[in-house]
Amino acid sequence: MSATTVSAHTSTEIAERIDAIAKSERRNRSQIVAMALELFVELPPQARAAWLKISTTGSDRELKTLIDKISRTIVDLQYETAREQAIAQIQLEHLEPLATEDDILAAAVRITKSK
Repeated sequence: MSATTVSAHTSTEIAERIDAIAKSERRNRSQIVAMALELFVELPPQARAAWLKISTTGSDRELKTLIDKISRTIVDLQYETAREQAIAQIQLEHLEPLATEDDILAAAVRITKSK
């Protein structure tokens, strides 16, 4: 994918928060901003309009609620995706007859053993 530079003006507080995120994630400012832009441009127009309204006229509590809901949705989807991938990789033949705790332990070792 080719890249191009996009400039934006933001508050010093936001720039400092971007820099803190970049430092903690060992990425650069540009990568953090690009990730945020990717999310924003994928939103449908109605969602962008709602975001603008809430961010400019909503209360701090409403904005925090919105961020919490977005965050929870992202984390929930990531969990579901990982869970589905793990389930797809489980080989059911390893789970046949598991009558004792030793059987369960042996199956767990076989499943998690590096190939």
